[in-house]
Amino acid sequence: MLKFTKNNCRSATILFAQLNLIPTFTYHTVWYKVMAKTNKEDWLKLGMQLLSEHGEDFIKIEKLCAELKLTKGSFYHHYKNIEDYILELMRYWQVTKTENIIYAANTETGFEKKVEKLNSIVVQEDHLVEIRIRAWGIRNSKVNEFIKLVDQKRINYLKSLYLEKKYNDQNAEALAKVEYAAFVGMQQLFYDSTLDEKIKICEIFQTLLNKHC
Repeated sequence: MLKFTKNNCRSATILFAQLNLIPTFTYHTVWYKVMAKTNKEDWLKLGMQLLSEHGEDFIKIEKLCAELKLTKGSFYHHYKNIEDYILELMRYWQVTKTENIIYAANTETGFEKKVEKLNSIVVQEDHLVEIRIRAWGIRNSKVNEFIKLVDQKRINYLKSLYLEKKYNDQNAEALAKVEYAAFVGMQQLFYDSTLDEKIKICEIFQTLLNKHC
């Protein structure tokens, strides 16, 4: 009896076609369907989840595969190695937690509406994952490079908002840094607060900032 493996599945497929038979089960069929159902973003979403729940120690091929109930071959289908995956994970964090949020805020018009949109999105984000990433950056230079890049992108965007409000370059940059430092501090201190508590803190800070700006 012919056994179907990854190596002979192509020949088996041709054979069945010639005999006008339809196999009820082949290794190739199962393997292909599993690979097709799991894309790169599935692995990246999982990585962000594991970072938030457990930290960097869970960003390992074995643990990722175990969570998705897939083989290492599935992982290597998308990534060269764990280092390649970590770089992609940090790019994913940069895009989803910075660039996409800036894009969403810019769908509004005017300083006040952009700030309101920005705050409404940011306050609902998973702040624990950012705490984990910052801790990871102390031990991983590549991760630290992404942290610096993301921090600067965020500060630059805040600065652009203050420039839009007609502050000069120096004051706009100073205000952006103060606001961002307050945001990072809030992440560290109040990551486990309720959404209502976080919203209240943001409103108080924004009121104080508006009074002095």
